[in-house]
Amino acid sequence: DLWGEVTSGDELPYLSKHSWNAGSLTLQATDTIRLSSNVTVSSRQVTNQSSATAHRNDASTGDSGNITLQSKHIIMENNSMITAHGDNGNDGGSVLLDAGSTTDASIDIDGGQILGKSITLDVDALRNPSSNYASFSSSTNATITLDNNSVIGNAQTDNVTISATALQGTPGISSGVVINTDIRNAVATVNLNGVSITAANDVAV
Repeated sequence: DLWGEVTSGDELPYLSKHSWNAGSLTLQATDTIRLSSNVTVSSRQVTNQSSATAHRNDASTGDSGNITLQSKHIIMENNSMITAHGDNGNDGGSVLLDAGSTTDASIDIDGGQILGKSITLDVDALRNPSSNYASFSSSTNATITLDNNSVIGNAQTDNVTISATALQGTPGISSGVVINTDIRNAVATVNLNGVSITAANDVAV
């Protein structure tokens, strides 16, 4: 279940309340997905499916589905939660936050919580210019920021992967003499400040 407000695309409201039966969920936006404060996005099965509190706290009654968010920018505000957690003999689902762009891409978790069997935060800012004259001063930035007591994973989480990649591809060079200045840059950053990351097996940053 998803409760609260999620904005997608050009900051249009995606929905305020929606329910589904613990299947896999994918949310996609062209620019930004924002989970405002106190939003709960859940693929869990619990006794009271209509209660956000139950999705956060109660025991599972069945296996959880997978959750995927894909956009250029993904933002989780304070006390928002994404959970595919599984317990009570039931399997958890995977959670993937996938941010990508040819210029700037980011994941910003400001006091949010993510639970699942496996959790992946992946940001890619990849630019492949068509020629050495195209955007010779361009920049790409891939940024992940986790702060304000954010929680990623728990004892039921197998693995947590946090990855940021920024790349400027090698431009094509035409024949003849080439005179040009190349001051392009690519910066990948992972900021961890007051965050708890827990996994039973591996944590990779």
